[in-house]
Amino acid sequence: MDTTAGTQSCGLPILYFEEDGSQLIPDYEADIRYMAGMLHQYPEMQVRLRTDGEYRRFDRRQRTLNRRRVNRVARRLRRTYDIDRKRIVKIYHQPWVFRAARSPESPPLVYRRVLCECLW
Repeated sequence: MDTTAGTQSCGLPILYFEEDGSQLIPDYEADIRYMAGMLHQYPEMQVRLRTDGEYRRFDRRQRTLNRRRVNRVARRLRRTYDIDRKRIVKIYHQPWVFRAARSPESPPLVYRRVLCECLW
């Protein structure tokens, strides 16, 4: 599946997790609910869940943590909001070299997020 074609900014959230864990920060639960609402409103839409990492720091531990974070969001969408798994595209790690111009966030915060993007 081509996960770049049809990507559109549609206001889906960036979800942040506890440092060194796969527990979603509680303030972001409402964002998952919003995302599920969008998926129910637009049945042709899919959501891509992906994480970022820096090449130099992208070790096995970080890849495992990223996988757990993406799976946690996907599982919540499926179990709590009855979103079909076929509508969820998971990308467990998308390494990139951090540049301040690409993101105003500090690298440690960047590594703790799951980006949610629309696929049409």
